[in-house]
Amino acid sequence: MTAQQDDWDEWLTIASAVHNDRTNSTLGMTPNEALFGFRPNLYPWTSINTPNKMVKNRLGLLKQKRVQATVVINKVARTPHVIREIFKVDDQVWLDAKNLTLPYQSNKLAPR
Repeated sequence: MTAQQDDWDEWLTIASAVHNDRTNSTLGMTPNEALFGFRPNLYPWTSINTPNKMVKNRLGLLKQKRVQATVVINKVARTPHVIREIFKVDDQVWLDAKNLTLPYQSNKLAPR
């Protein structure tokens, strides 16, 4: 995806398929399983012979993107992560306390 975000309609079907393939905590199954009675395979591991050119193009693109993603994931995993020291002792920083558990009944009324 790009930062332009003018091609969202092309990604909507993929996003919908991936969303419907995630297990729902309430149902205990995926929405696809609830609707179809089985969990369809979103990525065919074997090649499919089809006369449909659009399907062939989409499967080719899928394989290409999968290879690209695998290469990038492996590259990041092999790259040593160096944490830069951007703060020093006595630096003033802004603390976002949104996820900070405080010993007060109300975070709104807690002292800052």
